[in-house]
Amino acid sequence: MSADSTAIVCTFHLLANGIRVKHEAGRLRAMVRTLYGLSYSPWTHRALFSLDHHRLVYRYVEHLPLLGELRLRRLSKSAKPTVPLLITDGAPTMGSGEIARLADREGAEEKLFGADMPAIMQWEVRADAILEVARARVVAGLKASHEAQKEALPPFVPGPFRSIFAFTAKQGTSFVAKKHAVAGEPDQRVVDEVFPVLDVLHAALVDKGEDTCLLGTFGYADIVMATAVSALSPTPSEPGTRKLGAASLALWTYPEAPTRYPLVYAWRDRVYTRRKVPA
Repeated sequence: MSADSTAIVCTFHLLANGIRVKHEAGRLRAMVRTLYGLSYSPWTHRALFSLDHHRLVYRYVEHLPLLGELRLRRLSKSAKPTVPLLITDGAPTMGSGEIARLADREGAEEKLFGADMPAIMQWEVRADAILEVARARVVAGLKASHEAQKEALPPFVPGPFRSIFAFTAKQGTSFVAKKHAVAGEPDQRVVDEVFPVLDVLHAALVDKGEDTCLLGTFGYADIVMATAVSALSPTPSEPGTRKLGAASLALWTYPEAPTRYPLVYAWRDRVYTRRKVPA
């Protein structure tokens, strides 16, 4: 086999294993991207959406709350790490926004961050407001649901022992609640804090018709809002949703949201159908 043929074969092997390949001074150099996240987390969904939009190659690793904390600190070089966390050749990029910016720098598709940065950041603030309340609902529900606690255990815990060790998931939930300062009565917060944001999104979509773009061209604003509203009514097309058990899925579902805002959720479905690139 010639040197060129060998290089081609090696390139395909590297790409298949989440490794990007660059030519430097006439030779191939492999650079590994690994994304650590939570498959059910809307913040992780943002990062996945951004990386997939630019068709960047990466390897995905599921983070285990509490159990994986030390690894996360070591990789992120931070005393207070969080996911999503992207590691590229040992260099950490933490947070969905920073990962989306990295994707824009390294990807060749349509840029996610356009000229109207103040408007993009305003939509991100609104999306985060929704997600904070959604997380509070999930944490409160997980503390009270033994079935959801069993579903939250790592896959390596055998079925007969999941009920016995469900308390460890509850401990992990308390850890998350403390880490992210989850507070307040969550269902009332949906009415007080989330519905006003959905009112704003509804108003922005009234004249959009079948368009999927909040700011003229598809970008980060669309990603953050589509994934945020999914935190109250998940889309079946999201891989993380398909992995949720029935009890866990119920924690991420607020039935009144899609009933009250059908225009918003029809737009969300169009974004996922037309814009989400399969991983």
